[in-house]
Amino acid sequence: MTAPILDSGEQEAVANAKDTRAVAPAGFYLCHVTGVERWTTGKSLVWKYKVGEGDWVGKEFWEFTGLEEASIWKTKERFESLGFPLSAEEREIVDTVVRVTVEEGINQKTGKPTNPVTAVVRVLVDLPEEAPAADPEEADSDIPF
Repeated sequence: MTAPILDSGEQEAVANAKDTRAVAPAGFYLCHVTGVERWTTGKSLVWKYKVGEGDWVGKEFWEFTGLEEASIWKTKERFESLGFPLSAEEREIVDTVVRVTVEEGINQKTGKPTNPVTAVVRVLVDLPEEAPAADPEEADSDIPF
């Protein structure tokens, strides 16, 4: 007797898998930064963002910002929009929560559909450690229903 190639947990994971390479609809996505590194050419940075909620959880968006004179402004813009100094290390930026705006487009080199990143804004969340409990005695009973 032979065993299935996939165990039951793997079968379930495969059955529920989403293609994170698929092109997402244009719009805003709540993401976290998963990496910032020099691209292999050494002439740009690649910023990596992963969607953290909604229908596209797990989808990754990549953005390239230049390090050469003609496009270095984009790198400055990204550091500013995230609120980090130019001296920041990758470990300081990773896990930052951001709102990423993407469009639907075509990669000019490959001709394949893609999601170009058009804006990234840091999301500042300042939540109390524990929300205070509501007091039913203080409820406003004059509200018409």
